[in-house]
Amino acid sequence: MLHHLARLANLGLLVMTGCTTLWPGGDHQLTQPAPSAEVQQASWNLRKEFPGKVHLFRGGAGIFSLGMDTLGKRLSAAGVDNEVHFHSQCWFLADRIARECANLDGPLILGGHSWGADAALRLAHLLDARRVPIDLIVTIDPTTPPTVPKNVRRVVNIYRDSGAWDVVPIWRGVPLEKAPDAAHVRLENIHVQEHPDLNLPGLSHSTIDDNPIIQQEVIKQILKTCKGA
Repeated sequence: MLHHLARLANLGLLVMTGCTTLWPGGDHQLTQPAPSAEVQQASWNLRKEFPGKVHLFRGGAGIFSLGMDTLGKRLSAAGVDNEVHFHSQCWFLADRIARECANLDGPLILGGHSWGADAALRLAHLLDARRVPIDLIVTIDPTTPPTVPKNVRRVVNIYRDSGAWDVVPIWRGVPLEKAPDAAHVRLENIHVQEHPDLNLPGLSHSTIDDNPIIQQEVIKQILKTCKGA
């Protein structure tokens, strides 16, 4: 009798705490309550909703351009797989990315800010030597970029000239140019000062990567490519 009462008491405790268990030798299982809407949304956001992979690069010794980290988080929330690297890592990623592209289920996209933008283009040249096509490169304020190589399908460069600071190759944004054999590449240089919706107060080389409006433009270009547009 006491043993039976103890089992009933344990059952009541399990019901109140929402635990899941199965009585030994029995067939009665208690289930946990359904997860909250917030938990379900968080789980949904962690899923990969779009095919492909994005590699982003920070500038300034990897300790500046932290807007790339914010951008990476926003892309993850949108369901886009991505990694954020120091600009100097571009020299060591080409072989790994070339291997991964053999099983990539969507577009390969590169991007970065400042020296990180330069790094994205340098990596593109290394991938060109390995015959790896790149679907999109999105750069923000490149400083001393190489030309756009022939293995890139589309490039969007968002830059802002800095007036007298343009003579300093670490504190400016410049337009991109195609390599001689890359005439077929679609290149769009977006000069921020010519676009009132992007030319925001307080924008500078050190803040442009972290601006949510600029980031939204980058995300729009990435999602356009991920959707196959």
